[in-house]
Amino acid sequence: MASNKLKVDANSGNLSGSDSETSTQALWGIGLAFKVSPSVAIRTEIDGTSATYAGERFDSTLFSLGVSIKF
Repeated sequence: MASNKLKVDANSGNLSGSDSETSTQALWGIGLAFKVSPSVAIRTEIDGTSATYAGERFDSTLFSLGVSIKF
C-alpha cells in the first residue's frame, strides 16, 4: 500500500494558489538481479502505483537499473 499526495501549484501575475489531495492505493513491483561475481550484482526493477486528484486517476511507473556491491 502507498499513500500518494498530489499537489498542484498555479501562478499568474500577482495571483497564486495551491491545492493537494492524498489517496491510498496499491503499490506493485517486480525486480530481477544478475550476479556478475560473488560481490557484484546488476539489478533492474519496475514499480507502479496510481493516485487520484479531483476524481481523475494518474498512474505512476518507475523503472530502475542499478549495481549492488557487497563489501
